[in-house]
Amino acid sequence: MQFSSEIDKLTHSLEDVTTWNILQTDVLPLEKADLRVISKKLGWKFNWRTEYIVQEKQVFKLVLKNEQKTIQGLICFEKRTDHIFMHLIETAPHNLGKTKKYFGVMGNLVAFS
Repeated sequence: MQFSSEIDKLTHSLEDVTTWNILQTDVLPLEKADLRVISKKLGWKFNWRTEYIVQEKQVFKLVLKNEQKTIQGLICFEKRTDHIFMHLIETAPHNLGKTKKYFGVMGNLVAFS
């Protein structure tokens, strides 16, 4: 099975698709409690629990500064001696397709790493 992701827009924050309002974000370490809301049953494509438990990997979540309970996207990477290896990156299901809520999720996550 192959997945693809696109960087829909390069922004310094997230942009509301309907209002064009600019929303400030935070990138925070994923917490164990977050695993309950990022399952395949809820529309996520990858098994983030698997990434979270590997000690060498770091998983971070993108959230809005004013609404930090809803995860907008996730990134998993590993710091190696001469580079950073990105294992996975995914935008939240509500930020996909024609009904997406925000532009800029993937660009923000890549810029963070």
